[in-house]
Amino acid sequence: MIHTFKTRPASSVFIFPRYRVRAIICLCLALSAFTGCGKGKLDKNVDRLVDALRKNDYESFKNQSSEGIIQQFGQQKFNMLSHTIKSLGAFKDRTMKGIKVKTGGLKEGNYDLEFEKGEVQLRITLKKDKLIGFEFSGELIENGMKQARAKMFSEFKVLGIRFVDTFGKPKSNVIKQGEKLIFQIGVGGLTPGADQTLVIRADLQVANSKNESVLEKPNFINAKLPIKKNDPPVATLNGTLTVPKPDSYLMGLKITDLISGKSVIHKEAFKVEP
Repeated sequence: MIHTFKTRPASSVFIFPRYRVRAIICLCLALSAFTGCGKGKLDKNVDRLVDALRKNDYESFKNQSSEGIIQQFGQQKFNMLSHTIKSLGAFKDRTMKGIKVKTGGLKEGNYDLEFEKGEVQLRITLKKDKLIGFEFSGELIENGMKQARAKMFSEFKVLGIRFVDTFGKPKSNVIKQGEKLIFQIGVGGLTPGADQTLVIRADLQVANSKNESVLEKPNFINAKLPIKKNDPPVATLNGTLTVPKPDSYLMGLKITDLISGKSVIHKEAFKVEP
């Protein structure tokens, strides 16, 4: 099974789960009223977000964010946005343009952010002081994202791997004996065929702590995925395997782009406990 990595079309980068709110407690439209509506906490979170992006510090981003944002905005997306923000040059100033405070601890702020190369707009939303949504917009950010995507996906490579549970939520690389090891691996720089289809094969080998091969599965993954002409040539491959005995293991995946003929090998450790 393959999933494409997609960004929002048009001139924005948007991550925001929908929340329906019945009543607005406070709507601040004048600069003089911003402070009483939670401006300080919004300002602080804007500074933390921009700083994390400029430093490519995903751990800092996760610390300020809700679980929902972390699930939607993984390392791969964060890296791309980080590259874009860094390309704008030095961060100079922020100006709040509007604020809304709503029931349920929701706060929303609109900002103009000034960078060395120009201004971008940011809408940021907090719930109980945790980041639950943000949107960068403007021509500068749109052009930067296009350049970042082109650079990120120009080379055929593994973009990252994560282990997940049966519900798709991230978990560690340690499983109990008898459990299934489930993983997702991202691959970029793929070459679409004439019919705009990505064709990928992955061969699997697993070795134990003595470097003995305990599992070999040629054609472990065979996948075809049609993509749109302007979609980035990237896919996420899903795999599931079971190793019976407790031990430390090294999983090797040879991933081949069957259109270009290019291959890449990725190795990842995991452990099976009694």
